[in-house]
Amino acid sequence: MALSAPVKAVALVVFLAAIAGATYGVSSFVGDTVESQLYSVTPTRALSNATPGNEVSYVVTVSNRGTASTDVVVEVAGAATGRSAVTTIRGNSTVGVFVTVSVPEGLAPGEHALDVRLLEGERVIRTRAGLLTLRVMPEAPGLEPGDSAEVIYVGRLTATGRVFNTNDPVLLEVPFPKTDTYRFSQGLLPFQTAPRPNVVSGLYEGMLGMQPGEHRSISFGPEKGYGNATDEQPEPREERLQREITLVNDAQRVARATFDEYILETRQGQPSDFEAGDTFILNQQGNDWPYQIVSITPQVVEYRLAAVVGESYTVYPFWPNASVVTSINETQVSFRTTPTTQPGQAFTMRAYWPQMSTVREVTEDEIIVRHSPPVGYSYTSITQLGQPREATIKEVSEERIVVAYPSPNPLAGRDLTFDVILVSLTKGASG
Repeated sequence: MALSAPVKAVALVVFLAAIAGATYGVSSFVGDTVESQLYSVTPTRALSNATPGNEVSYVVTVSNRGTASTDVVVEVAGAATGRSAVTTIRGNSTVGVFVTVSVPEGLAPGEHALDVRLLEGERVIRTRAGLLTLRVMPEAPGLEPGDSAEVIYVGRLTATGRVFNTNDPVLLEVPFPKTDTYRFSQGLLPFQTAPRPNVVSGLYEGMLGMQPGEHRSISFGPEKGYGNATDEQPEPREERLQREITLVNDAQRVARATFDEYILETRQGQPSDFEAGDTFILNQQGNDWPYQIVSITPQVVEYRLAAVVGESYTVYPFWPNASVVTSINETQVSFRTTPTTQPGQAFTMRAYWPQMSTVREVTEDEIIVRHSPPVGYSYTSITQLGQPREATIKEVSEERIVVAYPSPNPLAGRDLTFDVILVSLTKGASG
Protein backbone atom coordinates (compact mmCIF):
# COMPACT_ATOMS: atom_id res chain seq x y z
CA MET A 1 0.00 0.00 0.00
CA ALA A 2 1.41 3.39 -0.97
CA LEU A 3 1.89 6.00 1.73
CA SER A 4 0.46 9.47 1.42
CA ALA A 5 2.81 12.45 1.54
CA PRO A 6 1.95 13.49 5.16
CA VAL A 7 2.37 9.92 6.36
CA LYS A 8 5.70 9.67 4.54
CA ALA A 9 6.89 12.84 6.25
CA VAL A 10 5.98 11.50 9.70
CA ALA A 11 7.71 8.21 8.95
CA LEU A 12 10.83 10.06 7.86
CA VAL A 13 10.93 12.06 11.11
CA VAL A 14 10.53 8.88 13.20
CA PHE A 15 13.26 7.18 11.16
CA LEU A 16 15.69 10.08 11.58
CA ALA A 17 15.01 10.24 15.32
CA ALA A 18 15.72 6.53 15.58
CA ILE A 19 18.97 6.95 13.67
CA ALA A 20 19.99 9.84 15.97
CA GLY A 21 19.18 7.77 19.07
CA ALA A 22 21.24 4.89 17.75
CA THR A 23 24.10 7.22 16.87
CA TYR A 24 24.38 8.65 20.40
CA GLY A 25 23.29 5.56 22.28
CA VAL A 26 20.26 7.31 23.79
CA SER A 27 17.15 5.28 24.55
CA SER A 28 13.74 6.73 23.82
CA PHE A 29 11.32 7.08 26.76
CA VAL A 30 7.64 7.88 26.95
CA GLY A 31 7.39 11.51 28.05
CA ASP A 32 11.06 12.12 27.16
CA THR A 33 11.65 15.44 25.40
CA VAL A 34 15.14 15.67 23.95
CA GLU A 35 16.73 18.96 22.95
CA SER A 36 20.22 17.48 22.87
CA GLN A 37 20.96 13.79 22.34
CA LEU A 38 24.32 14.28 24.10
CA TYR A 39 22.78 14.06 27.60
CA SER A 40 20.85 11.47 29.55
CA VAL A 41 19.34 11.57 33.04
CA THR A 42 18.81 8.44 35.17
CA PRO A 43 17.66 8.17 38.81
CA THR A 44 19.44 5.94 41.33
CA ARG A 45 16.17 5.57 43.29
CA ALA A 46 13.11 6.65 41.36
CA LEU A 47 10.76 6.49 44.36
CA SER A 48 10.95 8.22 47.73
CA ASN A 49 8.61 7.97 50.70
CA ALA A 50 8.09 11.30 52.44
CA THR A 51 5.81 13.20 54.78
CA PRO A 52 4.38 16.71 54.21
CA GLY A 53 6.35 19.66 55.47
CA ASN A 54 9.72 17.96 55.07
CA GLU A 55 12.38 17.68 52.39
CA VAL A 56 13.64 14.66 50.50
CA SER A 57 16.59 14.29 48.14
CA TYR A 58 16.81 12.35 44.89
CA VAL A 59 20.11 11.36 43.29
CA VAL A 60 20.21 11.30 39.50
CA THR A 61 23.13 10.52 37.24
CA VAL A 62 23.72 12.84 34.33
CA SER A 63 25.77 11.53 31.40
CA ASN A 64 27.51 13.78 28.88
CA ARG A 65 28.39 12.01 25.65
CA GLY A 66 29.90 15.09 24.09
CA THR A 67 33.55 16.13 24.28
CA ALA A 68 33.08 19.54 25.91
CA SER A 69 32.50 20.23 29.62
CA THR A 70 29.36 22.09 30.57
CA ASP A 71 27.55 23.35 33.65
CA VAL A 72 24.15 21.80 34.25
CA VAL A 73 21.27 22.09 36.73
CA VAL A 74 18.75 19.38 37.49
CA GLU A 75 15.25 20.67 38.20
CA VAL A 76 12.31 18.70 39.63
CA ALA A 77 8.76 19.90 39.01
CA GLY A 78 5.28 18.74 39.88
CA ALA A 79 3.49 18.35 43.21
CA ALA A 80 6.86 18.96 44.90
CA THR A 81 9.71 21.00 43.50
CA GLY A 82 13.44 21.35 43.85
CA ARG A 83 16.55 22.47 42.04
CA SER A 84 20.14 21.22 42.28
CA ALA A 85 23.25 23.34 42.55
CA VAL A 86 25.14 24.08 39.35
CA THR A 87 27.22 21.01 38.53
CA THR A 88 30.10 20.81 36.06
CA ILE A 89 30.13 17.67 33.97
CA ARG A 90 33.15 16.92 31.83
CA GLY A 91 32.96 15.51 28.34
CA ASN A 92 32.40 11.77 28.03
CA SER A 93 31.65 11.39 31.73
CA THR A 94 28.86 10.79 34.22
CA VAL A 95 28.21 12.60 37.51
CA GLY A 96 25.77 12.07 40.37
CA VAL A 97 23.64 15.09 41.23
CA PHE A 98 21.63 15.57 44.45
CA VAL A 99 18.29 17.38 44.11
CA THR A 100 16.48 18.30 47.32
CA VAL A 101 12.71 18.55 46.95
CA SER A 102 10.35 20.34 49.34
CA VAL A 103 7.16 18.42 50.13
CA PRO A 104 4.32 20.93 50.66
CA GLU A 105 2.19 20.89 53.78
CA GLY A 106 -1.19 19.35 53.07
CA LEU A 107 -0.06 17.34 50.06
CA ALA A 108 -2.44 14.37 49.81
CA PRO A 109 -1.16 10.88 50.65
CA GLY A 110 -0.47 8.68 47.67
CA GLU A 111 1.90 8.65 44.71
CA HIS A 112 2.76 11.83 42.82
CA ALA A 113 4.72 11.79 39.56
CA LEU A 114 7.51 14.33 39.28
CA ASP A 115 9.15 15.63 36.11
CA VAL A 116 12.90 16.08 35.73
CA ARG A 117 14.44 18.77 33.55
CA LEU A 118 18.12 19.12 32.73
CA LEU A 119 19.16 22.73 32.13
CA GLU A 120 22.26 24.26 30.59
CA GLY A 121 22.05 27.82 31.80
CA GLU A 122 18.37 28.63 31.27
CA ARG A 123 18.03 26.32 28.27
CA VAL A 124 16.22 23.03 28.86
CA ILE A 125 18.25 20.32 27.16
CA ARG A 126 16.40 17.27 28.41
CA THR A 127 13.01 16.65 30.00
CA ARG A 128 11.80 13.37 31.45
CA ALA A 129 8.17 13.55 32.49
CA GLY A 130 7.17 11.37 35.44
CA LEU A 131 10.73 10.10 35.92
CA LEU A 132 10.49 10.32 39.74
CA THR A 133 7.75 9.25 42.11
CA LEU A 134 7.01 10.88 45.45
CA ARG A 135 4.94 8.67 47.70
CA VAL A 136 3.38 10.79 50.45
CA MET A 137 2.89 8.69 53.56
CA PRO A 138 -0.28 9.04 55.66
CA GLU A 139 0.09 10.38 59.18
CA ALA A 140 1.31 7.67 61.59
CA PRO A 141 3.45 7.33 64.76
CA GLY A 142 7.12 7.94 64.08
CA LEU A 143 10.48 8.04 65.82
CA GLU A 144 10.30 9.33 69.39
CA PRO A 145 12.78 9.72 72.28
CA GLY A 146 13.41 6.27 73.71
CA ASP A 147 13.12 4.52 70.34
CA SER A 148 15.88 2.89 68.33
CA ALA A 149 16.24 2.45 64.59
CA GLU A 150 18.43 1.38 61.70
CA VAL A 151 19.16 3.92 58.97
CA ILE A 152 20.78 4.44 55.60
CA TYR A 153 22.34 7.89 55.30
CA VAL A 154 24.37 10.23 53.13
CA GLY A 155 26.25 13.07 54.79
CA ARG A 156 26.97 16.11 52.58
CA LEU A 157 28.45 19.58 52.95
CA THR A 158 25.49 21.90 52.41
CA ALA A 159 27.53 24.59 50.66
CA THR A 160 29.20 22.36 48.05
CA GLY A 161 27.10 19.18 48.05
CA ARG A 162 30.23 17.07 48.44
CA VAL A 163 29.68 13.79 50.29
CA PHE A 164 31.86 13.11 53.34
CA ASN A 165 30.31 9.84 54.50
CA THR A 166 27.62 7.36 53.49
CA ASN A 167 26.55 3.79 54.09
CA ASP A 168 24.19 3.67 51.11
CA PRO A 169 25.28 0.74 48.90
CA VAL A 170 23.23 2.09 45.98
CA LEU A 171 25.69 4.99 45.70
CA LEU A 172 28.85 2.88 45.57
CA GLU A 173 28.93 3.02 41.77
CA VAL A 174 27.75 6.63 41.46
CA PRO A 175 30.55 9.13 40.69
CA PHE A 176 29.26 11.95 42.93
CA PRO A 177 31.52 14.73 44.29
CA LYS A 178 33.34 13.72 47.49
CA THR A 179 35.38 15.53 50.15
CA ASP A 180 39.05 14.71 50.74
CA THR A 181 38.05 12.86 53.92
CA TYR A 182 35.23 10.84 52.29
CA ARG A 183 34.64 7.32 53.57
CA PHE A 184 32.09 4.60 53.00
CA SER A 185 30.66 2.90 56.11
CA GLN A 186 29.59 -0.70 55.73
CA GLY A 187 26.15 -1.78 56.95
CA LEU A 188 23.13 -0.03 58.43
CA LEU A 189 23.71 2.60 61.11
CA PRO A 190 22.21 1.56 64.46
CA PHE A 191 20.51 4.73 65.72
CA GLN A 192 19.73 5.12 69.41
CA THR A 193 18.02 7.87 71.38
CA ALA A 194 18.65 6.59 74.92
CA PRO A 195 20.40 7.09 77.22
CA ARG A 196 21.44 9.80 74.79
CA PRO A 197 21.47 10.11 70.98
CA ASN A 198 24.50 8.64 69.24
CA VAL A 199 24.38 11.27 66.47
CA VAL A 200 24.78 15.05 66.46
CA SER A 201 21.79 17.01 67.76
CA GLY A 202 20.80 18.44 64.36
CA LEU A 203 20.41 14.98 62.87
CA TYR A 204 18.63 13.65 65.95
CA GLU A 205 16.12 16.49 66.02
CA GLY A 206 15.53 16.26 62.27
CA MET A 207 14.79 12.53 62.44
CA LEU A 208 12.14 12.80 65.15
CA GLY A 209 8.75 11.80 63.75
CA MET A 210 10.17 9.73 60.88
CA GLN A 211 8.17 6.62 60.00
CA PRO A 212 9.64 3.26 58.93
CA GLY A 213 10.54 3.46 55.26
CA GLU A 214 10.48 7.26 55.20
CA HIS A 215 13.12 9.30 53.37
CA ARG A 216 14.08 12.71 54.71
CA SER A 217 16.69 15.40 53.96
CA ILE A 218 17.87 17.25 57.08
CA SER A 219 20.08 20.37 57.14
CA PHE A 220 21.56 22.21 60.12
CA GLY A 221 24.38 24.53 61.13
CA PRO A 222 27.60 23.98 63.14
CA GLU A 223 25.88 24.73 66.45
CA LYS A 224 23.89 21.50 66.04
CA GLY A 225 26.65 19.63 64.25
CA TYR A 226 30.32 19.45 65.10
CA GLY A 227 30.75 22.90 66.61
CA ASN A 228 32.69 25.92 65.45
CA ALA A 229 35.71 25.67 63.19
CA THR A 230 37.74 27.31 65.96
CA ASP A 231 37.54 27.13 69.72
CA GLU A 232 38.12 30.56 71.26
CA GLN A 233 39.59 30.66 74.74
CA PRO A 234 40.20 33.89 76.68
CA GLU A 235 43.30 34.29 78.86
CA PRO A 236 44.14 37.12 81.29
CA ARG A 237 46.34 39.80 79.75
CA GLU A 238 48.28 40.08 83.00
CA GLU A 239 49.76 37.36 85.17
CA ARG A 240 50.61 37.78 88.88
CA LEU A 241 53.57 35.87 90.30
CA GLN A 242 54.30 35.57 94.02
CA ARG A 243 57.61 37.02 95.14
CA GLU A 244 57.74 34.85 98.24
CA ILE A 245 57.64 31.11 97.50
CA THR A 246 58.00 28.34 100.06
CA LEU A 247 58.79 24.81 98.91
CA VAL A 248 58.58 21.57 100.84
CA ASN A 249 62.02 20.32 101.86
CA ASP A 250 61.20 16.72 102.75
CA ALA A 251 63.93 14.13 102.35
CA GLN A 252 63.78 12.36 98.98
CA ARG A 253 64.73 8.77 98.15
CA VAL A 254 66.15 7.17 95.03
CA ALA A 255 67.45 3.71 94.22
CA ARG A 256 71.20 3.36 94.73
CA ALA A 257 71.69 2.17 91.16
CA THR A 258 69.94 5.30 89.84
CA PHE A 259 72.06 7.53 92.09
CA ASP A 260 75.30 5.86 90.98
CA GLU A 261 74.36 6.20 87.30
CA TYR A 262 73.57 9.91 87.70
CA ILE A 263 76.84 10.64 89.52
CA LEU A 264 78.84 8.97 86.77
CA GLU A 265 76.89 10.68 83.95
CA THR A 266 77.43 14.14 85.50
CA ARG A 267 81.09 13.42 86.33
CA GLN A 268 80.80 14.20 90.03
CA GLY A 269 83.28 11.49 91.06
CA GLN A 270 83.01 7.86 92.01
CA PRO A 271 79.66 6.84 93.54
CA SER A 272 81.45 4.56 96.02
CA ASP A 273 83.22 7.60 97.54
CA PHE A 274 79.95 9.29 98.66
CA GLU A 275 78.91 9.06 102.32
CA ALA A 276 76.20 10.52 104.55
CA GLY A 277 76.77 14.26 104.94
CA ASP A 278 78.35 14.67 101.49
CA THR A 279 76.80 17.04 98.93
CA PHE A 280 76.08 16.44 95.25
CA ILE A 281 74.53 18.65 92.56
CA LEU A 282 71.16 17.80 90.99
CA ASN A 283 70.23 19.68 87.82
CA GLN A 284 66.51 20.42 87.56
CA GLN A 285 65.07 22.62 84.78
CA GLY A 286 68.49 24.06 84.07
CA ASN A 287 69.14 24.94 87.72
CA ASP A 288 71.90 23.31 89.80
CA TRP A 289 70.57 22.48 93.24
CA PRO A 290 72.89 21.28 96.05
CA TYR A 291 71.60 18.22 97.93
CA GLN A 292 73.08 16.70 101.07
CA ILE A 293 73.03 12.93 101.54
CA VAL A 294 71.10 12.03 104.69
CA SER A 295 71.74 8.29 104.46
CA ILE A 296 73.19 5.90 101.89
CA THR A 297 72.96 2.11 101.67
CA PRO A 298 73.59 -0.40 98.88
CA GLN A 299 69.87 -0.18 98.05
CA VAL A 300 68.71 3.42 98.69
CA VAL A 301 70.06 6.97 98.86
CA GLU A 302 68.17 9.55 100.94
CA TYR A 303 68.93 13.25 100.40
CA ARG A 304 67.66 16.72 101.27
CA LEU A 305 68.11 20.23 99.76
CA ALA A 306 71.21 21.89 101.20
CA ALA A 307 70.68 25.47 99.97
CA VAL A 308 72.23 28.29 102.02
CA VAL A 309 70.43 31.43 103.18
CA GLY A 310 71.47 34.33 100.97
CA GLU A 311 72.37 32.18 97.95
CA SER A 312 70.57 32.71 94.63
CA TYR A 313 68.77 30.07 92.62
CA THR A 314 66.43 29.84 89.63
CA VAL A 315 62.84 29.38 90.78
CA TYR A 316 61.34 31.07 87.69
CA PRO A 317 63.24 29.68 84.65
CA PHE A 318 62.91 32.97 82.73
CA TRP A 319 64.80 34.84 85.50
CA PRO A 320 68.05 32.91 86.13
CA ASN A 321 69.45 33.17 89.67
CA ALA A 322 66.83 35.75 90.62
CA SER A 323 65.46 33.95 93.71
CA VAL A 324 67.32 34.30 97.01
CA VAL A 325 66.95 31.79 99.87
CA THR A 326 65.45 33.64 102.85
CA SER A 327 65.09 30.65 105.21
CA ILE A 328 65.60 26.89 105.23
CA ASN A 329 65.02 24.01 107.66
CA GLU A 330 64.32 20.29 107.49
CA THR A 331 60.72 20.81 106.32
CA GLN A 332 60.74 23.82 104.00
CA VAL A 333 62.80 26.37 102.11
CA SER A 334 61.67 29.92 101.26
CA PHE A 335 62.74 32.11 98.35
CA ARG A 336 62.23 35.76 97.45
CA THR A 337 62.38 36.71 93.76
CA THR A 338 63.44 39.99 92.19
CA PRO A 339 63.10 40.00 88.36
CA THR A 340 66.33 40.33 86.39
CA THR A 341 64.50 42.22 83.63
CA GLN A 342 63.65 45.88 84.02
CA PRO A 343 60.03 47.12 83.87
CA GLY A 344 59.03 47.36 80.22
CA GLN A 345 61.91 45.18 79.03
CA ALA A 346 60.73 42.30 76.82
CA PHE A 347 61.53 38.75 77.84
CA THR A 348 60.27 35.23 77.11
CA MET A 349 58.02 33.93 79.86
CA ARG A 350 56.13 31.50 77.64
CA ALA A 351 58.16 29.72 74.99
CA TYR A 352 55.40 30.07 72.39
CA TRP A 353 55.34 33.88 72.92
CA PRO A 354 59.04 34.77 72.53
CA GLN A 355 60.02 38.24 73.74
CA MET A 356 56.32 39.14 74.16
CA SER A 357 56.15 39.65 77.95
CA THR A 358 57.19 42.53 80.19
CA VAL A 359 57.24 43.26 83.92
CA ARG A 360 54.58 45.90 84.47
CA GLU A 361 55.03 46.31 88.21
CA VAL A 362 56.88 44.81 91.19
CA THR A 363 55.23 45.19 94.57
CA GLU A 364 56.23 43.91 97.98
CA ASP A 365 54.24 40.72 97.39
CA GLU A 366 53.78 40.32 93.62
CA ILE A 367 55.41 40.56 90.23
CA ILE A 368 52.86 41.65 87.63
CA VAL A 369 53.70 40.44 84.12
CA ARG A 370 51.93 41.70 81.01
CA HIS A 371 51.75 39.64 77.80
CA SER A 372 51.52 41.35 74.40
CA PRO A 373 51.39 38.88 71.50
CA PRO A 374 50.22 40.62 68.30
CA VAL A 375 46.80 39.91 66.82
CA GLY A 376 47.13 37.34 64.04
CA TYR A 377 50.24 35.74 65.53
CA SER A 378 50.17 31.96 64.98
CA TYR A 379 52.11 29.41 66.96
CA THR A 380 52.08 25.85 68.28
CA SER A 381 51.05 25.26 71.87
CA ILE A 382 51.03 22.04 73.87
CA THR A 383 47.88 20.60 75.45
CA GLN A 384 47.73 19.22 78.98
CA LEU A 385 48.08 15.77 77.43
CA GLY A 386 51.30 16.85 75.73
CA GLN A 387 49.80 17.06 72.24
CA PRO A 388 50.73 19.95 69.92
CA ARG A 389 47.95 22.16 68.58
CA GLU A 390 47.93 25.20 66.39
CA ALA A 391 46.80 28.52 67.84
CA THR A 392 46.24 32.08 66.61
CA ILE A 393 45.86 35.30 68.59
CA LYS A 394 42.44 36.68 67.69
CA GLU A 395 42.05 39.57 70.13
CA VAL A 396 44.22 41.54 72.57
CA SER A 397 42.53 44.01 74.92
CA GLU A 398 43.49 45.64 78.20
CA GLU A 399 41.96 42.78 80.16
CA ARG A 400 42.33 39.66 78.04
CA ILE A 401 43.93 37.77 75.18
CA VAL A 402 41.61 35.62 73.05
CA VAL A 403 43.30 32.59 71.51
CA ALA A 404 41.64 30.66 68.65
CA TYR A 405 42.34 26.95 68.32
CA PRO A 406 41.21 25.25 65.09
CA SER A 407 39.04 22.20 65.58
CA PRO A 408 40.67 18.93 64.53
CA ASN A 409 37.31 17.81 63.08
CA PRO A 410 37.10 18.66 59.34
CA LEU A 411 33.31 18.98 59.69
CA ALA A 412 33.50 21.65 62.39
CA GLY A 413 32.17 25.03 61.29
CA ARG A 414 30.26 23.48 58.37
CA ASP A 415 26.57 23.49 57.49
CA LEU A 416 25.64 19.86 56.94
CA THR A 417 22.92 17.98 55.11
CA PHE A 418 21.99 14.37 55.84
CA ASP A 419 19.78 12.34 53.53
CA VAL A 420 18.29 9.59 55.68
CA ILE A 421 16.18 6.49 55.05
CA LEU A 422 14.63 5.02 58.20
CA VAL A 423 14.87 1.31 57.41
CA SER A 424 13.43 -0.04 60.66
CA LEU A 425 12.00 1.39 63.88
CA THR A 426 11.84 -0.22 67.32
CA LYS A 427 9.59 1.55 69.79
CA GLY A 428 10.91 2.13 73.29
CA ALA A 429 9.24 1.04 76.54
CA SER A 430 7.00 4.11 76.46
CA GLY A 431 5.85 3.28 72.95
